[in-house]
Amino acid sequence: MDALSRLAMLPELPADTRVIVPAQLASYQQDTLRWLGLENRIRPTDEKHLMVEHYYFCSATSMTGCYNPKAVQFLRRSFLNHADLKYDPPHRFYLRRVGQVRPILNEIEILEYFQQNGWVIVDTEQLPMARQIRLFSQAEMICAPHGAGLTNLLWCQPGCKVLELCASTFLNGVYEGLAECVGANYRHLIFEADQKYQTRIDLETVRKALEF
Repeated sequence: MDALSRLAMLPELPADTRVIVPAQLASYQQDTLRWLGLENRIRPTDEKHLMVEHYYFCSATSMTGCYNPKAVQFLRRSFLNHADLKYDPPHRFYLRRVGQVRPILNEIEILEYFQQNGWVIVDTEQLPMARQIRLFSQAEMICAPHGAGLTNLLWCQPGCKVLELCASTFLNGVYEGLAECVGANYRHLIFEADQKYQTRIDLETVRKALEF
């Protein structure tokens, strides 16, 4: 959202403009650059200083978390058609957080609840980019604690239902704004948390909220 969207400006620059990238690229970075047709135009660098005769700087399209609808449309236009069509994703899933920050104290109870009700538990870190795009573009209902995996709401179809679970001590409307950009049917719940952002999810509240 902050880096790739800047590349929407490339058609406005000279055709031989190259793109400086880190020396080591993650697989999703390699994929997205290839899908944009830039594999022969990137310039990997691990140098600390470069002297470039003609340098173009594309600024961020918006403040972090305040998404520019034009940037969202550029990303959807550029990447939605690269979804892995061989992947048959679930249409209702719970997005599991695997990091150590903002833990859910009764996570096992939460996972069991969703599994018993026919939902699939998903860890997006285990999916390549093309499958993440496919997963969210085919989703009908998503429930997830606040976390970076929800950036994939970028690929959702209008009307997809999204329920975000938030800690009271860490409130951020970033994904609500993204959901609005793509036309998703978004709701959120706020649960009491401590200063370490630890929270306990009330299942009855979640059950009622999922009826929307």
